Amino acid sequence: MLHIIEDDGSVRTSLMWSANLRKIPCAAYENAEQFVSKMMRFDATRSDKGPGASAAFPYDLEGDCVILDVHLGNKLSGVELFHQLAEQKLLDRLLVIFVTGNADVALAVDALKHGAFDFVVKPARNELLLDRVVEALAQSKKAGQSSVVRQRLSKLTHREREVLHLMLMGKINKVIGSELGISMRTVEMHRASVFVKMKIKTPVELAGMLFNQEIAPACVAA
Repeated sequence: MLHIIEDDGSVRTSLMWSANLRKIPCAAYENAEQFVSKMMRFDATRSDKGPGASAAFPYDLEGDCVILDVHLGNKLSGVELFHQLAEQKLLDRLLVIFVTGNADVALAVDALKHGAFDFVVKPARNELLLDRVVEALAQSKKAGQSSVVRQRLSKLTHREREVLHLMLMGKINKVIGSELGISMRTVEMHRASVFVKMKIKTPVELAGMLFNQEIAPACVAA
């Protein structure tokens, strides 16, 4: 999903039109407050929404990107929103492309240093900007897939991770049991549990999942 946060109505409309032509799902907001109100889900146990409040974001499985105007005409500036997103550790999957009418080199360097995907100076051709959006969405999608795999791995017990590691090394149940000092039946139980928690059907599928997310088999047993 592409999120366009831009206070210039004509620019917003133009970007939405271009995104629709590229079949990129998008939503537009005229200020940062609208975006926060609609998209940010704050921890119900916290009464504030300021620094330190815990927020969740309804990520799109196909990736998320924000085109964010630096100088928004409301209370919350684009830069302030960006730092809030960074504080909530959302930038790995919610990639930000800044747009601004002023070529502020220092601001651009600082934004990129703190995790912005790109910094574009207006006027910029929509086609070129959308090319960067497509790249950002692809990166966001991959980060989301990696997050899902790591969450599943985190649910495995220590013994299940040991069994998984030996499975990835191509060892059969009997050998796994011998190395871990457990019965083959116990190995089969752990193996079945791994398959359920990782939502896979074969060791080959699991190996491919970890390879695609660049997770080394040695890390599994850690």
